[in-house]
Amino acid sequence: DAIAQWRDKAWRDGQALLAAPDDAARAEVANRIEREAWTTGLAIYLGARYPVQEATVIRDTYCATHWNS
Repeated sequence: DAIAQWRDKAWRDGQALLAAPDDAARAEVANRIEREAWTTGLAIYLGARYPVQEATVIRDTYCATHWNS
């Protein structure tokens, strides 16, 4: 569902860029798109990152045993 929402938003953003009457309006739309992309990326990162050091120890031990031989 999230992918479909992002696709639809990208389409609307493209339409907004095309509909901008001048370079200043286009720049404003582009800046909004960049801000929203950064915010979305940050939310994904914060939601998917490892908790500080506690989970990486388990992962690192596993990788050292199974992959780094």
